Amino acid sequence: MHADGPALKPDDLTAVTRRYDLWTGLHTSRFTVDGETAHRTVLTVWQTWDWNKCWGWDFPWMAMAAARVGEPQIAVEALLKEAGNKNHYDQRGVNTGGPCPHLPGNGGLLYAVAMMAAGWDPPSPQSFGATRGAPPHHAPGFPRDGSWTVRWEGSKPAP
Repeated sequence: MHADGPALKPDDLTAVTRRYDLWTGLHTSRFTVDGETAHRTVLTVWQTWDWNKCWGWDFPWMAMAAARVGEPQIAVEALLKEAGNKNHYDQRGVNTGGPCPHLPGNGGLLYAVAMMAAGWDPPSPQSFGATRGAPPHHAPGFPRDGSWTVRWEGSKPAP
């Protein structure tokens, strides 16, 4: 996906299941993606993927991507999405959405929530380019409609 290319088509999306870095900017120095392309891709993935076939880490990845492209409601919905046993945490808090225990799902949840609360740094001029830095308000990855009270301490913006 480059700035001059089209958004991925739904049939192409299964091929990028493990390549979220292409549209989330998690690896901000590796790819150049137009912001509108990234936004369209996030919306298409959210609307078309069969979430019951995803792994536990797919939900926090979706949340981080949605937050970065200005869709905080989707970010929260992704973390809370009902998808059979794929986005499920047992009584101990262990993610069971893959080979149990599915520690990437646990780590992804913690990282996504921290990023959504503390924000993220702006990309460098030669980086991903799909998102700007986090909006300059409190808890930028959460909806601003009054439905969330977010408090945290000690977290720094994600790269």
